[in-house]
Amino acid sequence: MTRGQYLDMLQQLTGFRPQDETAHSGASRMSLTAIRHHLEILHPDITGETNDIHIHRYTRLLLLLIFGGVLFPNTSGNLVSLRFLHHLQRLDDLPQYSWGADVLTYLYKQMFRASMGTQHDVCGFLPLLQFIWTPYSDDLISGLPDYCSAG
Repeated sequence: MTRGQYLDMLQQLTGFRPQDETAHSGASRMSLTAIRHHLEILHPDITGETNDIHIHRYTRLLLLLIFGGVLFPNTSGNLVSLRFLHHLQRLDDLPQYSWGADVLTYLYKQMFRASMGTQHDVCGFLPLLQFIWTPYSDDLISGLPDYCSAG
């Protein structure tokens, strides 16, 4: 898709289109700052009276922030791939995706890139490393079946 097609899709799904469309690098990336600024302007007071379309648009923008700023960040820390818009078309389908596996795969891919010298910083959901490298307690290990500790 071209940048214009992504921006058309963004506007259709979220009601937002950045003012300066040429200021962001890459055809399929967008500044998280532009999304944050737009959300600050909206100040939605979501109540029982709020239209579903407004809730869905706001939710999609928040999900873009989460994807680009937390789960799948890049080394700039301020860009999100507009390719996520395809996943945001049907909000009801999101829980069926294997997001944990995707986030872990992305983190390993970014660690590989940093170790091979193709990028200088590691990006990804780094709190996963703390969880993965936390030593297991003796109580947990003793409760596992024998085949888990067989070499």
